[in-house]
Amino acid sequence: MRANRCLVSLIPSLLILSVVAGEDPQPIPIATIERDTPVDFQKEVLPFLRRSCLACHNKTKARGDVVLETPASIAEGVEGDPLVVAGKGAESLLLQVAAHMEEPVMPPEDNKVGATPLTSEELAILKLWIDQGATGEVVDEAESAQWQPLPAHLRAIYAVALTDDGQLAACGRANQVFITHLPTRRELTRLTDPSIIERGIYERPGVAHLDSVNAIDFSPRGDLLATGGFRTVKIWRRPGASRVSELEAVAVEGAENRITAIATSADGAWLALGTTAGVVEIVRRDGDAKREVGSRHGARIVGLAFVGDGGRIASASSDGAIHIWKTESGDADGRIAAPEGTRAMARVGERLVTGGQDGVLRAWNVPAEASAQPGEPASTVAAGTAPITALAAIPGSEQVVSGGEDGIVRLIDVAGGKQVREIGHGSPIVAVAARPDGQRLASVAADGSAKLWNAGDGKLVAELRGDYRARLEETTRERLAGLYNNRLEAAKKAFEAAEKDAKAKEEAAKKASDALAAAVTAVGEKKTAAEAAAEKVKSLEQSAAALATAAKEATENKAEAEAAAKKAAEELAAAKKQVEEAGKALKAAEDARGKAEKASTDAAEAHGRSSEALERALADRTTAEKAVEAPRAALEQAKKAVAEAMSPMAAVAFSTDGLRVACGGAGRLTVWSAEDGTAFEVAELADGGVAALAFVSDTLALAANQSRALLLDVNPTWTLERTIGGPDDASTFADRITALDFGPEGRLLAIGGGLPSRTGELHLWDVVDGAPRWSLPEAHSDAVFSVEISSTGDHVASCGADKLVKVFSTADGALIRSLEGHTHHVLGVSWRFDEQVLASCGADNAIRLWTFPAGDRGRTIGGFGKQVSAVEFVGDSQNTISCSGDRSVRLHRTDNGGTVRNFGGAQSYMYAVDVTPDGKIVAAGGFDGVLRVWEGESGKTIHNFEPPGAETK
Repeated sequence: MRANRCLVSLIPSLLILSVVAGEDPQPIPIATIERDTPVDFQKEVLPFLRRSCLACHNKTKARGDVVLETPASIAEGVEGDPLVVAGKGAESLLLQVAAHMEEPVMPPEDNKVGATPLTSEELAILKLWIDQGATGEVVDEAESAQWQPLPAHLRAIYAVALTDDGQLAACGRANQVFITHLPTRRELTRLTDPSIIERGIYERPGVAHLDSVNAIDFSPRGDLLATGGFRTVKIWRRPGASRVSELEAVAVEGAENRITAIATSADGAWLALGTTAGVVEIVRRDGDAKREVGSRHGARIVGLAFVGDGGRIASASSDGAIHIWKTESGDADGRIAAPEGTRAMARVGERLVTGGQDGVLRAWNVPAEASAQPGEPASTVAAGTAPITALAAIPGSEQVVSGGEDGIVRLIDVAGGKQVREIGHGSPIVAVAARPDGQRLASVAADGSAKLWNAGDGKLVAELRGDYRARLEETTRERLAGLYNNRLEAAKKAFEAAEKDAKAKEEAAKKASDALAAAVTAVGEKKTAAEAAAEKVKSLEQSAAALATAAKEATENKAEAEAAAKKAAEELAAAKKQVEEAGKALKAAEDARGKAEKASTDAAEAHGRSSEALERALADRTTAEKAVEAPRAALEQAKKAVAEAMSPMAAVAFSTDGLRVACGGAGRLTVWSAEDGTAFEVAELADGGVAALAFVSDTLALAANQSRALLLDVNPTWTLERTIGGPDDASTFADRITALDFGPEGRLLAIGGGLPSRTGELHLWDVVDGAPRWSLPEAHSDAVFSVEISSTGDHVASCGADKLVKVFSTADGALIRSLEGHTHHVLGVSWRFDEQVLASCGADNAIRLWTFPAGDRGRTIGGFGKQVSAVEFVGDSQNTISCSGDRSVRLHRTDNGGTVRNFGGAQSYMYAVDVTPDGKIVAAGGFDGVLRVWEGESGKTIHNFEPPGAETK
């Protein structure tokens, strides 16, 4: 039959290994089954086709153009010839080759994928399915998948990401995403998708995906995190310090009423506000109660403090009056008469301490209920001679920190009546604070500076000023503007070289043209001379012939006639020689003209090419000049933001856990590490500055802002903002997401994945719009393992199991370059910042470098014992960071291939690595589930974040 001949003719491409020549196939018996029910193709036939046939006969490979994935693809046959004849199983070629009744037998013997022949029972099912009409369909199996909790012991890390500022690290363990805060070395959170909890698969939060997380990436600003699982990408957002609530100060008719002092009870349940109009308000944080106390002070409130167990609150005003109020009711409950000119108050132990114009600290016993305290303090301590402007108590001690107009911060032992330490800030003090453990002090001065001090020796720890995000943005913009500037300079140099070359070629063309003109003139002259010589010979020949005849015939004067004939013969010979020489001269001139013509043509063509090159160089320079405008403008804007962020500070406070110190000033609240001053967070306050500040809890700050007090969460949680695709959605993504990368502006997200052994998909999504820019379902012929968008955002590089590295245009997804050279799966790819070099790594145990856009293969860096799992260029340097299955994490120089540094401590197969752009922090994870973090410049371990213990669902 023709179908059989057609299939046999395709043996070279259809077979993995041909059957041994000369051996007859041994047929496999087909079992006999008795059944009336229809055969379900997907449940009964497809499983054994997958085992024995689909490795070679899928839509990606399709050996011999045979695809056996669905009834529809089987029905297409081969070039119009059927593989099955509906209703006639015994006559169908598919059954015949599967039963080894016809050649080529399927699967072939000794095939490379280990496919086994169908059993007799499977052949019977196949025959019955064909006899019944060979119908059916294949539906997405994930739609009916019954998801189960992942085993608790799964802890390997396959993906790691760092924020550019080095504050946060994220890693995936199984289907959980852990986010850690590196400066404080604490796990901040485990991301939770509420819909997974709603499914009932898990009872507790902390699960981000249904399946394992294989890809993670932070956006450049660090406020977005993308995570990839089975057919799913999730975008999580962490907002900046966010407003939880606002408290409005009571309006006072005819007077400005701005908040000047705030306080919080020890349990954070009560908040108190004091104002310029002498008003004191007490508010429950949960909003259930808000009241103004019984009467107003006669002057500005300069201090508030909860006393006792928080059931009472003291307020001090600049006229010296200190009133005690009941927290619950706001009723008056005592009074102290302090000197006029009081400027600050703090609670120290069971006493209230005030300071003012005379530079003396006074400690007051808190009066009993509804009683007044006379104007004599329990004790006094001199704190210099300048007015005291700020006070802060050290919890659990008898010490207080004071600040004065003399710019001195003093640590005072109130109980002992002595000064412990002086610290010179350098400008009049407006606010002070003490860490709960007393080991750090902070001060803010009238010049707007804020400083963190070591209380033990009074040394400066850090200056707390500016917006670290603005500085990071400035650094990023400087790098990018530098890249475009370099391109512009290169374009200018190329234009200058092209212009010089074009001028030289123009001059050469002119010289060649002039030479040709001279050669043409010379040919004309030589030709005229040759013609004249020829005419002269012709004339002399006639004359010589006549004289020779006359000489012979002469009888008289014969000697004279012979002499004349001889002379004529000599003149003729000379003329003929002139003709010969003129001919040679003409030939030489013509040869010279030919060379001049070729030289002129070549010079003209060279001039044409140089002119075209000059036009291209001019166009490139113009493009580069235009391209640099936006980066330069962005840099100027970033510099402006940095300058604006240097706005003066006016208030300072430590968090209740002592981990943070916050400073408030014009337009913003900044949060820093209370240990070393590392920047943590920034909150923009567009509606005014901060005049007073206090922490309600570890992360909730109360900031006085004009006539309002803002309750701010300075450690906001990550929330799920958008889900792209889904485990039951096969139309968006085909299979697991294995690669993610945000573009330089954080708007574009490259997504890679695919069906192993079949397709490698690549997508570019707009994170803001939530829509795809383009999708390439078959960008690679096998699964994509890594993607990275270039620093300018113009290109995206990808690599995969098909051993290829590819570069696509982000504009339209067009393929720009395909790079071949790896001999096994390519697992990682990274751009050098200038986009001139790509680094890739893979299962061939090497890092390979490629030039771009030429695509030339460069240096190969070896020395790895196992596959290189990931590679990243470090910022705009020549260095790469990589990790390998041989338990190594290494820093290499790409210009010479040398190892700069090994990062020690890894105990297992390492799968993922990341590095901050400045190269200061390196993080990696592997099979043992430990997130390891090192100092990039020294290789010292910062911290190892161990995986959690086994947990039940």
